[in-house]
Amino acid sequence: MTTPPNGQGWNEPGQPGNQPPGYGQGGYNQQPPYGGGQPPYGGGGGQPPYGGGGQPPYGNQGGAPSAGDAFTWGWSAFTRNVAPFVLAMVAYGGLLLIVTIAMFFALFGSLAAGDGASAFAMFSGTGVLFFVVVALLTALMQAGLTRASLDVTEGRPISVGTFFQFAEIGKVVVAIVLIGIGSAIGYSLLYLPGLVFGWIAQFVLFFVIGQRQSPIDAFKSSYALVIANVAETVLLFVLVQVAMGIGSALCGVGLLVAAPVAMLATAFMFRRLQGQQVAG
Repeated sequence: MTTPPNGQGWNEPGQPGNQPPGYGQGGYNQQPPYGGGQPPYGGGGGQPPYGGGGQPPYGNQGGAPSAGDAFTWGWSAFTRNVAPFVLAMVAYGGLLLIVTIAMFFALFGSLAAGDGASAFAMFSGTGVLFFVVVALLTALMQAGLTRASLDVTEGRPISVGTFFQFAEIGKVVVAIVLIGIGSAIGYSLLYLPGLVFGWIAQFVLFFVIGQRQSPIDAFKSSYALVIANVAETVLLFVLVQVAMGIGSALCGVGLLVAAPVAMLATAFMFRRLQGQQVAG
């Protein structure tokens, strides 16, 4: 039997020993397995990774999104979450009705309580208070709808309580005030500038709530997004206005469906135009 060189013993068949150093033990520069060291999408904020609700992505999301796809998905998502959306809308509508009735009696009570300048001052003060309260409730409702719609796009389950989670509410109120001022100025200039401003601002709340941007940065981001996708966002804006108009025409009851579907469709486009997937 021949002795191996350098005094080393032969390895028995099937035993390791002739493999290069590090083989099977993190060799070849010890590269980690694919995805092993990367944080989940959207991480850093303590939120669960995308799709935490367990729903698969919606359809074939490889191509450019369309407004038709957005409303198709919006309707489907609404039918899966009818109860929380409708109950939340009814709750906000009830609050607005209570405030309106209370302010109505307060306004005419102020007129009956005094005369001349004092009555006018009380009437004006009550009117301003009414406007502020209604604006705040409207801001809360829009914030709740936006938050819930974004959660649905990520496959997260929602409840009525979702619509009353008011993160970034200060930014939301400022953004809504700016949108209101811009729209009022635009509509006063022969109406068309108001429509253009509304088209530009249609994703502002989504950037404020979904990405926690400041109102000014959210306006910039919304502008950049619609300018980069003019055809898709113009059609989306038109369909949203039509849906809301039809909902309002049906004695306001139609808004219980039109408003959530329109918001969900906008959330769909917000995600897809940025290359993000949407849960089915």
